[in-house]
Amino acid sequence: MKLTKIPTAGELLSGLTNSKSDNNIVCELIKITKHHIHQWKLEDKSRHADCDAEIGKIKREIDEANAVRYQIIRSIDQMLRDDLPESSLPPVCIGLGEFLDKISISWVRKSKTGTHYRSCISYTQSN
Repeated sequence: MKLTKIPTAGELLSGLTNSKSDNNIVCELIKITKHHIHQWKLEDKSRHADCDAEIGKIKREIDEANAVRYQIIRSIDQMLRDDLPESSLPPVCIGLGEFLDKISISWVRKSKTGTHYRSCISYTQSN
């Protein structure tokens, strides 16, 4: 997939609540967010399952959803690698795909529970 342009912060945030975008990176963020919502529902379902066979089936669905999620993350990172010269990419510890994945997870968690994912905040405050 060809990179259309690097999205602005506002375009990324709109991707968490909208279902369409002209920007292909935002479209990938929309896909990741939909997967997180689906996975949240599967996790809830597994906590309320009545038998081991049902839990096993749900856990396999979760594994399949994770596989798709990782494909989306790799797709975003590949768009950057294909369209931007290596020298223009700053050294980072995570790729854009993983970064957007974490934003999406935090947004889904906030929308479902009213709280953000705090492990990164706790880590930085304790060090």
